[in-house]
Amino acid sequence: MPELDYGAYRTYEELHDAMTRLAEAYPGLSKLYTIGRSLQGRELWTMEITNHETGPAEEKPGLWIDGNTHSGEVTGSAVCLLTIGHLLENHGEDDFITELLDNTTIYVLPRVNPDGAEIYLTQPYHRTGGGIPNPDFQDGEGHYEEDVDGDGAIVYMRILDPAGDWKISRKDPRLMLKRKPEDTEADGPYYKVLREGKFLKYKPGKEV
Repeated sequence: MPELDYGAYRTYEELHDAMTRLAEAYPGLSKLYTIGRSLQGRELWTMEITNHETGPAEEKPGLWIDGNTHSGEVTGSAVCLLTIGHLLENHGEDDFITELLDNTTIYVLPRVNPDGAEIYLTQPYHRTGGGIPNPDFQDGEGHYEEDVDGDGAIVYMRILDPAGDWKISRKDPRLMLKRKPEDTEADGPYYKVLREGKFLKYKPGKEV
């Protein structure tokens, strides 16, 4: 039985890995396959759960479970994964679950909206529209937070600027302190501090 943290909010790859591990651990009860692709090309991984020894899955009554329809509903995919694990781990141990899987096929799609969930989990945007561009609402120019270097974190960037509002702490250089009105040039250097990201529609020569 694979050891999984069922309380975790998983990215697309992490969720697929967890489902794969469960399918490999219980080949007689489960089958993992995709039922389609999202707009951005992510597979819609679905787990089919039934006791294969008691008959083909397609000849039994079916029950459909899905989650994470909207981008931020990642708790739904966590609950779906927990449901998969609970059913597989307790067949043969729990009378109700054993009878259920012997006579029923359960289909679980933990993440209906993998594109939106990926944006929600990896970027600081909670209302994503599933990552589908809306031609009626184009993004305006300006700074947009993004994990530019792909290290899994959106960090702060220090930009050296004599007119900046921040200075480095003398006690801990990892910390930035707000510039005080009475600070002089000697108390610097000073910085602008921005979240990691990109400037959309930036015009060369325009002040940042």
